[in-house]
Amino acid sequence: MPPWETCLQKLQEHISADAFDSAIRPLQAQPFQGGIKLYAPNRYIRDEVKREYLPLIVEFLSEFGGDGLVQALEVEVGQPSELKPKGPKPSLKGGNGRSRARGGLDPAYTFGSFVEGESNRFAKVAAQHVADDPGGSNNPLLLHGSVGLGKTHLMQAIGNFIQSRDADVRIVYCHCQVFLESMVEAVRLGGGAMQQFARRYQSADVLLVDDVQFIAGAPQTQKEFLKIFNRLWDDSRQIVVTSNRYPRYVQGLEGSLKSRLTGGLHVQINPPGKAMRVAILKSRAQSRGVSLSEEVAGYIATVANANVRELDGALQSVIGQARFIGGEVTLALAQDALRHLVGGLGRIINIGEILRTVADHYDVKPAEILSKRRYRHVVRSRHVAMYLVKELTNRSYSDIGKEFGGRHHTTVKSACAKVERLVQTDPELDEEIRSLVSDLKR
Repeated sequence: MPPWETCLQKLQEHISADAFDSAIRPLQAQPFQGGIKLYAPNRYIRDEVKREYLPLIVEFLSEFGGDGLVQALEVEVGQPSELKPKGPKPSLKGGNGRSRARGGLDPAYTFGSFVEGESNRFAKVAAQHVADDPGGSNNPLLLHGSVGLGKTHLMQAIGNFIQSRDADVRIVYCHCQVFLESMVEAVRLGGGAMQQFARRYQSADVLLVDDVQFIAGAPQTQKEFLKIFNRLWDDSRQIVVTSNRYPRYVQGLEGSLKSRLTGGLHVQINPPGKAMRVAILKSRAQSRGVSLSEEVAGYIATVANANVRELDGALQSVIGQARFIGGEVTLALAQDALRHLVGGLGRIINIGEILRTVADHYDVKPAEILSKRRYRHVVRSRHVAMYLVKELTNRSYSDIGKEFGGRHHTTVKSACAKVERLVQTDPELDEEIRSLVSDLKR
């Protein structure tokens, strides 16, 4: 594996998902004799990389590519010369579909490559309806939920689907951080720069805007965004927006913008359950030419359970380690590769810890959770404890039933399914589960 790709994997393990997506993922690398040159899309990302992440990059490149590689390391604004367009622009029709489409779309993001489950089924259906009828009744479409749950995938799948049917449709995708930085730069430049900035977005037939929360607290940027939004909406051009939470709860967003964002169809994407995480892992591994056993997929899904992005990072670590040592992807290898996810000395959460944590949270005794009592608050704590054991350990329904007072495996399965359904519709329970998982992982 090339040193820069290996470096990316290590960076993904050592910094937050938000930091990786905003500062590292936009970088493009171009090897040259004696070193590597990194290209950032703008000076803000370049300066952030130099200020915050350059020491880590140097450390990992030295580890995998030798000290000589980093002695000539450079970070510039722009893109590699081999990626700069030469001659006439190629047609978007035909081809193998792997080159980056117009508007910044990633061709890998399609509806076919999106793994569907209970937590995201409605969001996928909504996105497909928008793709079939852009500018129709589902305008704008707002997708909201925590990081790493597939919002960007579905948004770009809409753009790719529309463009596959009509290459002349103008699709514009942007991350709101880039929107904010580009507007600041346009204001600084003066002259006609602001008009050019607005024209880029106002000319879109389909506008895809990622992470709208990034312009919270920036009233002038929100004002300009709202003008663009209104112009497109008045012309029945499709707008798709993502946010890390429902706009009403994003502090710093103007009321008029919140109203616009929620004036169409809005869909929440929830974290995937364990069965879906296993399905995602198997699908992603297969796309990389790796066969993942149920045992290994179950283990990865157990220790990397925050979101799909964490799953991807864990899978990359396991596959990368297997390739480095030339071995097969086994449970022992996965456990070694993911030691950093289960705490010191490979500590894994056990049933006793889960029982104690849930009991403390609901102010009941562990013995009550294991008893036959049917008081409402005891039943809720029992169901939540069963659900967490299934999510955070490798124990089967039968094993859990035995631990919980000799209950039948169907009782445990029913309890887990009930909690998984409720998490999708009950924000209070969703928050309780997140808080418990956070406590257990400390």
